[in-house]
Amino acid sequence: MKGSDTLVSRGRNAKKKGSRYELTMAKRLQKLTGYVFQRTAYSGAQSSDTLTDRTFVGDLFAEENSGFDHFNYELKSHDNFTLRNLVLGNGELPSYLKQCLTDTKLNNNTLPCLILNIKGFYNVVLLPYNSRLFSILDDLDNKLLFSKLFRYKDERLGSEFCYHMLVTDVDTFGKLTKKQLDEYYRGTIDTFDVLNLGVEMNKGNGLEEFVGGKQHGSNGEER
Repeated sequence: MKGSDTLVSRGRNAKKKGSRYELTMAKRLQKLTGYVFQRTAYSGAQSSDTLTDRTFVGDLFAEENSGFDHFNYELKSHDNFTLRNLVLGNGELPSYLKQCLTDTKLNNNTLPCLILNIKGFYNVVLLPYNSRLFSILDDLDNKLLFSKLFRYKDERLGSEFCYHMLVTDVDTFGKLTKKQLDEYYRGTIDTFDVLNLGVEMNKGNGLEEFVGGKQHGSNGEER
């Protein structure tokens, strides 16, 4: 019984930590962007007159017509996730990405946005890669900016899925304007999922090009 009580206690502590991180990031993003961010109903959020009352997936949602409402936000804050995991795309990152993409597909009017807390480093944001937006962010005073092909394997389907993501820090993400977001991210998960349409990546067909982006090799480096 003592062992099971310990596991329950750890689960509760992890849930509380996750809730605190969601609230912290909602306030941070609201301060950075000037738009309201709120936890989803699933995460225990309360409704607000400034936000729609439709059903949401993910952890946060942004004020309607803000530009930031194009995304499904998944947040993760785990002490064992490191900068090395982010750069190499390993550790828990594939499972985080899988959850974010799975939830995004439930709400096909959004695109994936994964926010990670890296202990001793930054809060980082992963969102669909766009070459023009990447150039804009490269001209800003950013702390972190790169792009990479990230992969995860779906054991049930026996397939590996691949996504070209732009990676930056949350402060740089918060500098984006409604006009920029409306221009570069008005779409659905289907428009972003072009790498995997009718493709089983574990078959090794080499299809690794995202519309609007640059060609990359199998290791994610530009050719």
